[in-house]
Amino acid sequence: MCSALATSLRPDFYEFFPLYSRRELQQRLDAFGVAIATGMEPLNILTAWDDPRVRGWLERHVESDPSRRAVELAAVLSDSRVSPAVASAVAQAQRHRFLGPEHQWCAYLNASVVTRAHSALSSPGLVCLMVERLGPRPGEVILEVGSGAGFHLACLSGLLKDACALRGVEIDPELAALSREVLRQQGVVAEISVADAYAGEHSREADRVFVTHASDRGIASFGPGTSASYRPLVLQHARPLTRAEFESEPRNSWLWREYGSFDGYLAGDWAWYCCLETLWWVGGERRARVLSRLYDVTFVYPIEAPQSSVFEKDDTGGEVLALLYERLQA
Repeated sequence: MCSALATSLRPDFYEFFPLYSRRELQQRLDAFGVAIATGMEPLNILTAWDDPRVRGWLERHVESDPSRRAVELAAVLSDSRVSPAVASAVAQAQRHRFLGPEHQWCAYLNASVVTRAHSALSSPGLVCLMVERLGPRPGEVILEVGSGAGFHLACLSGLLKDACALRGVEIDPELAALSREVLRQQGVVAEISVADAYAGEHSREADRVFVTHASDRGIASFGPGTSASYRPLVLQHARPLTRAEFESEPRNSWLWREYGSFDGYLAGDWAWYCCLETLWWVGGERRARVLSRLYDVTFVYPIEAPQSSVFEKDDTGGEVLALLYERLQA
C-alpha cells in the first residue's frame, strides 16, 4: 500500500499511480521488477536511486528501442487498474514522436513533460484515466480543446481504430501545425483547427468533448453553453476545487498548508491541484450531471493564462525530471 495521500478528497490520482516511501519501494523492488515496483514514476525512481537495480534499469530503459519501452509502459499501466485496451492504446501511441530530442530519454516514463510555455504532454497514466472516464465509442465525433501536440488524439485513434471522427482545437498556430504533421506521419486522421474554443461553436456536432488544460472560466462559457441548439454531450474538463471541497479538508491537509485558504488557492497556482470532472452536459438548458470526478491532478494553464502559472515553478514535474536526468548522467 502506498504512503498516506496528500488530501482526503477521493478518488485521487495517486490511488492509481502511487508515490511510495523509500521503505515501501525497497519492499516492492524485492517483489517485482523495477518498472512495476516504481510505476516508472520519476519521483519513485529518484527515491529508490541508491538501489543499483534502479539505476541499471533506467540506463537500459533509455537505450532501448521505443517499441520495447512501450511494452514496458503498457504493463505498468495495466498493473495500475487501467483497462488493458486503454493501456495498450496509450503506450503504443509512439509518445517519443511528440517530443523533441531533449526529452527522448523520458518519453516512456509515467510523467508529464513540459514541451513549451503553456504546453505539456500529460503523463501516460493521466491520459489513461481521462480516456476511461470520457468513455469514447466508435462512430462518435470527439473534440479535444487544447489539442497541443496531438498525443491524446493519437491515443484515441489507437483505441478506437479510427472508427470515430477526431477533432482538435488549438489556439497556438505553430503547435497546431506541428501536431498535424506528427499525426499525419502516424496515419492518424484528425482535423485540427486554430481557434479559441471558448469563442466559437466547434463543439456543435461533438458527442464528447474533453478540455486538456486547466481553466476557471466555467463550462457555461464554453461552446455548449452558448446556444440552445447544442445537443447534449459528454464534457470533461479540469476545474479548480469548489470552496466546499477545499474547506472539507482537515486543517493539517497539504492544501491548507500550501495555500492557507480557499481564496489563496484560487489566487495561486491552483492547476497544480485540480479536479478532472466528466459531465453529461445539456448546454441549452445550462444543466449538468456529474458522471465522475478525479482529484489531485495537474494540468497546464491555457496560453492566455497569467504569467504566474505553473511553469514559473515548473510544478508539472520538470524539476523532478531534470534532477533524475542529472543523476542518470553522473
